[in-house]
Amino acid sequence: MQQKIYLFCSQKFTAMKKIWFLPLIVFVLFLHSCAEEEGCININACNFSLDAVVDDGSCYSPGDDCDDGDENTSYDVYGNNCQCEGVTPGVSGCISDDACNYNADATDDDGSCYYPGDPCDDGDSSTTNDAYNANCDCVGNPPTDSGCAVNADGFISVTFGVMTDEWSEECSYRIFATGDETVTTDWISATTDDVVNSATWGLSTGNWTMEVNDTYGDGKTDNGYYFAECQTTTGATEVLFTTDFTDGFESQTSFELTNGIIGPPFVDENN
Repeated sequence: MQQKIYLFCSQKFTAMKKIWFLPLIVFVLFLHSCAEEEGCININACNFSLDAVVDDGSCYSPGDDCDDGDENTSYDVYGNNCQCEGVTPGVSGCISDDACNYNADATDDDGSCYYPGDPCDDGDSSTTNDAYNANCDCVGNPPTDSGCAVNADGFISVTFGVMTDEWSEECSYRIFATGDETVTTDWISATTDDVVNSATWGLSTGNWTMEVNDTYGDGKTDNGYYFAECQTTTGATEVLFTTDFTDGFESQTSFELTNGIIGPPFVDENN
């Protein structure tokens, strides 16, 4: 009988322990369920968390700064796809293939382009009106006691021509005596696309006019121009003028030769 009582009490005590622990377990689970999850609660953010209740300041959105881990990029930001992406730097330089300093490797125009006729500095303090000539050399006008070189017959060799576009066959040019078009060079047809086409004639002192024609009427595109130049007594190139020819059927520029002009056929013999 005593043994049975002991067994009964033991079973009852075990049942009571289970009943006592049950509220504790429920209480712990209740506390756990009440814990507030931290994270990004901005629904428009890249890292929005559905489980988060408290904003922990971790949100990031497209346009925010980041680090893509690539040291060769800059201005790293999150893109619209929420990926961190940087910008690969381009190569700065002149991207106009008609410029004197065109850089085939350049991707970003840095405004450094220069063209024939643009002002420059030839490094010679004795010259004036320095400009890039048709060969893209920086050349200034020599002192007045130099000027265009005169040959033994009193003429100066004048090189004149036109920068063409891809339709050079539409273009022709000449020089004639201002006020008397019977004194003229031949009409010279351009034959090569996208380069300077030129000729050299001997002109006397006086006033002259260069005329350029384009049969299509659109000039020689945005970078078209025509020019005249001579060699000085020191061997330098003196640009007599450079005129843009970017539109129209024809263009004329007058200039004065005060020292004469040398070279091939004398203009007065080409009526």
